[in-house]
Amino acid sequence: VDANGDKKTYVELQTSPANVHFDAAFVGRRKNMDKSYNAEYQTAIAIDGTLNDPSDVDKGWVAEWRIPFKQIRGVESAPKPGDKWMVNFFRLDKVRKGGRVVENQASAWSSPLSGDFHNIARFAELNF
Repeated sequence: VDANGDKKTYVELQTSPANVHFDAAFVGRRKNMDKSYNAEYQTAIAIDGTLNDPSDVDKGWVAEWRIPFKQIRGVESAPKPGDKWMVNFFRLDKVRKGGRVVENQASAWSSPLSGDFHNIARFAELNF
């Protein structure tokens, strides 16, 4: 999330199918990672399959997010109609067979075109 659209400062928020969170703030593409940034956000996970069981084929999972606006660094209040933020959304998966990673899968709302999901120049516009 690059809320001010400067293509320099942004935050990364992650969740996993096990509902594990990771967050960090950056000043520049992959620069000055601040792991002390601690956004308080909530996620709820629904899995259609069995987590970490390679003996079956999972159908998928869904994550629902609740992110208070003030938890995003640099945001003081809720956006107003017409405000625009630069954001991207990603799905990353390591397909395993026999305990080994056999394939990496990724998809994005706005393709980074570089194999790097930190390509903030390729974030898409989120219009409120």
